[in-house]
Parts: sequence; C-alpha cells; structure tokens
Amino acid sequence: MSSFVCDIPSDVSVPPRFIVNLDLSPALRWQHILRLYIDQFREVEKKIDSMITDIIGQFAGPMLEKILSTIMSGITRLGLVYYGQELKGFSEITGIPLGKLVLIQFVYECFACCTSIVCKDEQNNIPIHIRTMDWELDFLKPLTIDVDFQKNGQTIFKATTWVGYVGILTGMRTQDGYSVSVNFRHTGGSLGTNLKTALTAGWPIGFLVREVLESTHTYDIAVEQLAQSSIIAPCYFTICGTSQCRTFGTLLTRKQASEEKRWTVSDHGSIVQTNIDHWSSDNNEDILYSIKRRSLSRNVLDEMKPINEYELWKLISEYPICNKITIYGTFMCPEYNIYHTRYPQDNVQFMSKEKPQFIPMADIKDNVSSLLSSTHICHKCEREFNIDDNIGGNCKHIGTWHSKYNDCSYLKCGFNLGKTASIGQQHWSCCYSLDRESDTCIDPRVETREEVCERVLEAAKYIPIEQLGTTDDCGFSPFDNDQLTPRQIAFDKIRARLEGTRMAEEQLMARKRTKI
Repeated sequence: MSSFVCDIPSDVSVPPRFIVNLDLSPALRWQHILRLYIDQFREVEKKIDSMITDIIGQFAGPMLEKILSTIMSGITRLGLVYYGQELKGFSEITGIPLGKLVLIQFVYECFACCTSIVCKDEQNNIPIHIRTMDWELDFLKPLTIDVDFQKNGQTIFKATTWVGYVGILTGMRTQDGYSVSVNFRHTGGSLGTNLKTALTAGWPIGFLVREVLESTHTYDIAVEQLAQSSIIAPCYFTICGTSQCRTFGTLLTRKQASEEKRWTVSDHGSIVQTNIDHWSSDNNEDILYSIKRRSLSRNVLDEMKPINEYELWKLISEYPICNKITIYGTFMCPEYNIYHTRYPQDNVQFMSKEKPQFIPMADIKDNVSSLLSSTHICHKCEREFNIDDNIGGNCKHIGTWHSKYNDCSYLKCGFNLGKTASIGQQHWSCCYSLDRESDTCIDPRVETREEVCERVLEAAKYIPIEQLGTTDDCGFSPFDNDQLTPRQIAFDKIRARLEGTRMAEEQLMARKRTKI
C-alpha cells in the first residue's frame, strides 16, 4: 500500500512563514516582513550593485545603472510594471531607490538553476511536486521565507520567495488547485536583453506566476496562461495538478513568445526538469550538471516504490541534485493542500534523522483538516506557527524558548498562553498565542503620518480644538531590549503619531488664522 508523509520532523531546518494580506493597500503588505530583514536586505543591495557592475563593466556600470534606474522608476510610477505599488512601499521602508528595486527583481530571475519533479502514485492517482532552488548567491538563503497570501482571512496561495522580491518562482494555489515551479533556461539572453523585452510589455517571469496563482482557479487555465503569455526571458514552467486533472502535470518549455515540445505526466509518467531542454543531451548546454541531475532523478523514480514525500526528499538530497549552491527544497501536493519547504543541512541535506511518520494516502482526505489545525496565526504580528514545534523548544517565532515562568527573558508571560494552561509546561515563547492576542505582539501595522493627520482633522470637525489631543499609544512593547523588533515598530508608531499630530496642528492653526 502506498504511503505519504505529512508531518514535519523536528530536526529539519525550515524557513519562517509569514502572511501577506492582499486586502491591504499594496504599499503596506510587506511592511511587517521588511522591518525584520531591513539590515540584511541593505547588504543584498550592495552585493547586487557589485554583480551589476561586474556584468555591465566597472566604468559603464554605475552610469548605465542610473539611466536604467530612472527609466524603471518612471514606468513603475506610471503603473506599467506590475506590483509597482508594492515596490514603492519597499522603497519607502528601505530607502533604496525604486528603480534599483525593480532592477533587483530582474536579477533574482536571471540565475536560478533548479530541479523540478512531478510524479504520481499509480494506486491512488495523486500527483505530487518537489523542487530544489539553486542560486550561486548564498546571501539569499537567510532571506528565504514561506508566505501565505490571503484575502478575506483565507489563504489563496502559498509561496517560497526571498525578502525584497515580489515575484514567485515556487508556489501553490490552495483548495484543490495546482502548484508551479520555475527553472532557468539558458538561451544566450542577458540581463540587458531581459530589460529591453520588459520595456516592450513582456512579463517578468515571477510576476506572471504570481498573477496566475492569485487570479486563476483551475489547473487547465493556469497551464494555458503560462504557455501563452509573453515573457521577458526563456524558462521552464512545471505545473502539478490534482487527480481530477486530465494530464496530472505539465512541463512548458518556454521561449519569450511561444512554447516548445510540451511534456505531460499523462503521456510520459513523470516530469523531471533541470536546466536543459528535456529532449537535449548536448554537453555544451549542460548547466550545473543538468544532464546528470535529470538522469539520476529519472533512474531513481523508475525504481521508487512507494512514491511518497519521504522518498522524494531522499531523492533530491542526492548529489548533484542537492549541491553547494542549493538554497531550499519545496514539496507540494495541491490535492491535499500540503506545502513543506526545507533548507539543506550539512551531511544530511534535506533528510531527517527521525523515523518518518507515514499516513496512508487513503486516509489523508479524512485527516487533512486535523493536520492543518495545528497551524495557528499570531493575531497581531501575523506570523504562522505550528504548536507541535514547541514541545522540543524548536519554535521559529519571535522570542526565546523558555520552560519556566521566571526564565522569561524580557516579559512575564500571562496565564493560558501555551499549549497547556499551566505555567512551565510546554510553555511558549513570549510572542506565542493560540486563542487570543498575545500581549507582547504589537500590531505591526504602522500608520503613516498622513493617516494620523487625516484622523486628527476628522476629529476636529466634532471636538473643539482646545479640547483636542492625541496620545503616542503604540501598544505594549519591551523597550528594555534594544534587539527586539517590536521595540523598533513601537518607536515607528510613536514617530508617526507625533509627526502626524504636528502636521494636523499646523493645518488647524492656519485655518484658525484665516478665520480671524
């Protein structure tokens, strides 16, 4: 009987998970994430500056970058670049020029070498999808995050991405949807060529994938949109569906305006895509052992019994599928809304030393709700966590693991914050909360000074100016620790209140003088 693995071993390394609320205005959607990574992202800016200089030239680089930055800033402000408002929000928080942020989006898409696999369990007919992401820039690993994109409080799609990048190269539409992974295809194009194509209305690849995941409900339509849309650079799209999909999974080998030699699971049994065309064995086109990765994957899949998540993690842990530049691996099963991302670790790669816990495929449909129910969202800081992680002190959330009340580092945690109501038993980090707001997670939403000003002016319509006042209330925050992120958020709120109140005061005083 075939089996499936659905729980996450405690000894594997996983990225943090966040929520991006699509109901917020675009400029505000990523604020709570960017503030956590702002210093690291500024370091990335320096390294990408160096990369662009190396590509374009030491002397021409800075001048050409300024020209491109100005052009890209202009078209973004005109709304000609998708997600431009989100990037404007990035620019406001980080201080990085808007045009340079747009350039960074293209750099992220230029060099991704990967392995994508779709196969299915013949007995139960369930297609499953696993991929590795290889990038020669090791500074991206600490910026890797999982994101749940939500509307009306419901997750629409999940993705693995990097802080500062608004596109998606790995993602899954939830609720019997589909999953997508992107692999780089080398055809001699350059960063400059990609930018030129972008200016003629080609989609940046990651932007297209995100748009499809956000707006397209069905596998078949998603496949055709990815097949027919004009894109700025050649690539490979690997799409995995459910058992109800006629082809189960599809590989699209894309040129900028067309596709070549489509490959499906229904016709060939599985998909293995590296960074070389599936019909090619030309050593001159072999990027990062693409032929060897493809051959190894196909050979192991042919012998794999049963096909399950554990065996697929084992497969992609093999060299050279997992190599020195592999940043992450992601397993996806759209049929059951399962999405797991892991970092490779020394010696064990993606594997766990724990004995795998198998759940029969036939039972997953009945158990999937209970499996997902252990995942919770902190009500204020909007980060997702799994209650089972904390038993061994393996929480990934903000705060420090402590088992006793008196060991609480900065604040004394309140009653009923943990998995049990008793202090000291499987106690949570300060930020954790299961059934109510945590007292120590302040609302990450920072008002702008303009918003504060507008509220004060609105209040002035009903309250005499002599009786009108504001406070710098920012929510509870541990000010005694300079390293804790909520402290900075709190000060940002205070600053917005003070500056917004000052703006309103100036306008109200001007109105009063005009009347006199």
